[in-house]
Amino acid sequence: MHRINAAQHAGIPRRDTLSPRTVARYERDRQLPTSPLLIGKHIVMRRPLVDGVYIEYLIMDGNTIAAKQISIPDEPTCADAIKRLRAATSAEPEKHSCPKKPRAFR
Repeated sequence: MHRINAAQHAGIPRRDTLSPRTVARYERDRQLPTSPLLIGKHIVMRRPLVDGVYIEYLIMDGNTIAAKQISIPDEPTCADAIKRLRAATSAEPEKHSCPKKPRAFR
């Protein structure tokens, strides 16, 4: 079995990480990302909030918004939001199923 000599890699800086003293500047005029995300099998839309650094994440079920949140949702959160939306729409009774008579004719 081969052994990795850690002393060989000690002097080589890693290029895929940030140094601890890295400073990220906030540019007010920079465009924030608005492209949709695919989290598991769920689509999450991104909407930058006006005059801020935050992005609102919209969990979508087709064309309807199932939930909104500020942090990036994970797959169980998306599944729960869509399940709650579908349960709420299926429990809703049918409105205007038959025309109502005016009060004068009752």
